[in-house]
Amino acid sequence: MLYLVDGLVGIKNLTINYYLLIFFAFCKLINSIVKLFIARRITKLRYFRYSRLLKS
Repeated sequence: MLYLVDGLVGIKNLTINYYLLIFFAFCKLINSIVKLFIARRITKLRYFRYSRLLKS
């Protein structure tokens, strides 16, 4: 009986660790997407500024 409970606890801990890993991976993915998006917006703004400077 104790062995069974121990096994269940071990499985529970493994699943928790698995979900934590997925969560961290998801956070990293979102972070990189946000960084990419911000970088693209910044480059677009710079491009518009440069084009304005060239036009004037």
